[in-house]
Order: sequence, then structure tokens, then C-alpha cells
Amino acid sequence: MNKNLQIVIGIATLVIAASVSYYFLIFLPKTEQTNVEQQQAEIENTQKYFNDAFSRMESLLEAQGFCSESASNYFENSGYKLGMPLFYDYFNEELNKCFILIRGSKIAGIHNIEVVEVYKNKVYGIYSYQSSKVIACNVLNATCKNKDEFFKLLKPYIPLIDMYVAL
Repeated sequence: MNKNLQIVIGIATLVIAASVSYYFLIFLPKTEQTNVEQQQAEIENTQKYFNDAFSRMESLLEAQGFCSESASNYFENSGYKLGMPLFYDYFNEELNKCFILIRGSKIAGIHNIEVVEVYKNKVYGIYSYQSSKVIACNVLNATCKNKDEFFKLLKPYIPLIDMYVAL
């Protein structure tokens, strides 16, 4: 019996040694390799995400710069000379359109807020008033009664229009 016990203990020791060897020599390195590969894939995906975002941002800045330059040229030829006319440009990335909002006067005493899509020279809206009387208030085919309605109708085209309300 003693010899059988020694054989069983010897076999058990070999099985344990083989298991431990397998764990440290094969399983762990393979698991580490899988983890390293997953981490490398995550790093590559993150780099691609940021490269794409940077490229998109670069394109957007280019489009915004072109819009700003085009709006400035439009303003120079707009005929708004009286008082101190102002203009604001806005590039709508989703619509791929450049808008200009002009505040000023072409005729003494009549004040206008005009919104034009610069690339097509299309008037999207005009709000004209003299003193407190509204002369015209239109956005595309819709009419409005006051400046608040005017800005609300323009919001789909110039989402940041709220900042111009106070101006």
C-alpha cells in the first residue's frame, strides 16, 4: 500500500506541476496577449475617432472661414450705409448654408434686420420697423407680428439666433 500511495502522490504531483506549468507557460501569456491586442485595438479606435473628429473640425473651420469671408463681401455690397450697420455670419453645418444677419438702415428712419443665405443670395427673413411700428416681418413664406416671432421662425436656420435678440 505504501508503494501505491507513493505512486498516487507522484502522479498527483506531476498533474499539479503540469497544470501549474500550463497556467504560467501557456494560459497566462495567451491571456496577456489577448489583453494587449484588445488594448491596442482600443487605442487604434480612439486614435481613429480623434483623427476623424480633427478632420471634421478642420473642414468645419474651413467652411466657417469661407462663410465669414463670403458674408463680409455680401455685407460690403448690401447697401446698408446709414448709421452703424452690423452683421453677423453663421455657417449651418447641417444645412451646409452660410447665413448673414444684418442690422441697419438703407432708408433714414427705417430699421431692418435681414437674414440672407449668402451663397444663393436668398433672403430668408426681413424685419423692418420705424419707431415702434412694424413695417414688415417675414421669414420665407411665413409672416410674423414682432421681433420675437421673427427670431423664433429663424431658429431652425440659425440655432444661435437667441444671442442676437439682445443686440
